[in-house]
Amino acid sequence: TGEPAPYVHVRARLDALINRAVFYDLVELGVEEEHEGEQWFGIWSGGVFFPFQRADEVAR
Repeated sequence: TGEPAPYVHVRARLDALINRAVFYDLVELGVEEEHEGEQWFGIWSGGVFFPFQRADEVAR
C-alpha cells in the first residue's frame, strides 16, 4: 500500500509491528527535539524522549 510499517523494539529478539491507527496517533504527538546533538522527531513519555527519525528526514 506504500504506507509505513513501523516496528518498535520490545526487547532482545522481539520487535512488534505498531497498528496503523496507533502509529498515526503517535505521529500526532510527535515533536522535534535535540537528541545527541541533532534534531530528531519523536515523542515524550514518562519524562523520556523517544526519537523516531532525524528531523531532516521527515517528510512534511
